[in-house]
Amino acid sequence: PYTTLFRSKIKEYLTTNNCITRRDLELKFGLRQSAALKCLKHFTEIGILKKEGARNSPVYFLNK
Repeated sequence: PYTTLFRSKIKEYLTTNNCITRRDLELKFGLRQSAALKCLKHFTEIGILKKEGARNSPVYFLNK
């Protein structure tokens, strides 16, 4: 469901920022909370992002 264009936008964001949060996705990409969560979960599952931090406030890093 997430296009390669969207994937490249997230990677581009992470080249200038250390990490990304759900709130960042909502604000920068105009997503609703549920869509942002699904997106982060999807990219974590396929190995593009790595989730770290507390369960209630995780941050996501580009998986090296």
